[in-house]
Amino acid sequence: MPYKCLECGHVFEDGEQAEWTESYGFIDGTGEKFEGCPNCNGSFAETHQCDNCKHEFLEDELYSGLCAECLREAVTFNEFLAYLIATNNLKLFMFEKVWEMNEPAGVSKQMCEIMMNCYASKTINDAENFMKLC
Repeated sequence: MPYKCLECGHVFEDGEQAEWTESYGFIDGTGEKFEGCPNCNGSFAETHQCDNCKHEFLEDELYSGLCAECLREAVTFNEFLAYLIATNNLKLFMFEKVWEMNEPAGVSKQMCEIMMNCYASKTINDAENFMKLC
């Protein structure tokens, strides 16, 4: 079972962790036992493999089983649009990320059409920069 250091990011296998005892002045040498990263003695947590690249990541570094880099490579404009619609975030994305404006409280049906047309236009006319926003 692999682990990743929360301090330095070192990935290591079970059994490789550093072990030490803090005696706190006990005469008999007993004390509290500790484990830490073999690189820096920092705290560590169990990792999980990315479903695509198979590298090890902390649980909160994976998104539906994919690391951020693999997720970026897997995203298409249509999938991202479907996600925005399903999560009701199209308005937020278009106003705050694309147009760099504060999101209004509500939008009309015509404004929704403008957002969809703008999204489609950006995927064709400015695909590389637009994908970075996505």
